[in-house]
Amino acid sequence: MSVSDHEAIFCSCGAHERRLVRRARLAERDGRVAVVRDVPMEECIVCGELWLPDHLSERLDGHFIRLLDIAEVSVARWDDLRP
Repeated sequence: MSVSDHEAIFCSCGAHERRLVRRARLAERDGRVAVVRDVPMEECIVCGELWLPDHLSERLDGHFIRLLDIAEVSVARWDDLRP
């Protein structure tokens, strides 16, 4: 999904321009921690607010569930995880 697909959606700061970025996301459940690095996201160029499209959010949650099951602390790169 490209930035242009979301042009009609404005940030809470009023801006509508975004840039594609990659950021780490973290989940903690029952004393276990999982980090997924380089998750593709969109960022407001004015205030830095981040958006993760629904289809990527669902995929990320699935990765977190698997990572949290295998170790107390897990770190993985987005591009290395299978859909």
